[in-house]
Amino acid sequence: TVVFHDLRIDTLFIAHVGDSRSVLGRSREDPAGAVAWEAVDLTVDHKPDLPEEKARIEEAGGQVRFDGCWNHRVYVTGKRYPGLNMSRSLGDLAGFNNAGISATPTIQRWALVNPDSKDPLVQTHDAALG
Repeated sequence: TVVFHDLRIDTLFIAHVGDSRSVLGRSREDPAGAVAWEAVDLTVDHKPDLPEEKARIEEAGGQVRFDGCWNHRVYVTGKRYPGLNMSRSLGDLAGFNNAGISATPTIQRWALVNPDSKDPLVQTHDAALG
């Protein structure tokens, strides 16, 4: 995931592939002065069970199967590889060539509502959470 903050126009540009996540923290102060925090997802993980991702994978000759535990995974039809639990990835040639894995990013533009705030932008991935 790449996040670029254009300071001239107070806009975030996000190019995203895979299951890393960008989250913007927003703080709100109520009339009594208490601060509440809200997490706003800026990206959606590229998971193979999403209808549009599954359709693209199957159209390209790949197969999406549930692993029996937690994840839907992408396989070459009739094979036991690559077994990725994401539908887009950089650098997985077997998945790209034979299973419908894509390296095409989702690109988004987010205008910052309050660019002078000190609200954090968090960039993370599943390994950081486990």
